[in-house]
Amino acid sequence: MIDLNKFCGKDGGVCSPFNIDTPFIDNGHKYATNGYAIIRMKSDEPNTDGRLIPKDLNSFFENAFEKIGFNIDHIVDSAASIKCGVCDGTGEDRNACPQCNGTGTCICECYDEHSCGLCDGSGKSGDDAIKCTNCDGSGEIKIWNHVGIHGQKYSEEYLSLCKSDLPGFEIVGMTGDLLKFQFDGGEGVLLKIA
Repeated sequence: MIDLNKFCGKDGGVCSPFNIDTPFIDNGHKYATNGYAIIRMKSDEPNTDGRLIPKDLNSFFENAFEKIGFNIDHIVDSAASIKCGVCDGTGEDRNACPQCNGTGTCICECYDEHSCGLCDGSGKSGDDAIKCTNCDGSGEIKIWNHVGIHGQKYSEEYLSLCKSDLPGFEIVGMTGDLLKFQFDGGEGVLLKIA
């Protein structure tokens, strides 16, 4: 099963008014997006309610895409790594509350945001260490490059993630700022980088 959460937005990512930190359902598709990549798979589940999600993502897939040939074997993870400055390379954040990950707030089942009960909204914890959210617990931050495809630049980070986590991943076309791809069970688009 594909973990669509890897393709969702995270705190500190794209500035978005939408709640894109988990997948959502809209008009027969399950979507995951971080603002740069949009992944979708067919779904019989009901539409997501109770949170602000992007609408009309279907329009990204209806564009007329020019078919291109691109060998995905050219996509290699060539990112350099540096020590995470938040956790000093340990991969642990000893100051953040493990319940709210240092935000001071939690979202309950009714999708309302409340002050965290464990840290009383301070976001701070005692000696309990949690995984550093800046480096995802690795202790390192990757410095990614870009991949040039037919004169446009695309994120090596997202292309590498697609290649490694989406079975049958292949690039099938492009138009304007969008690179279209498909994989076993779904499709997606990637926006070019400036």
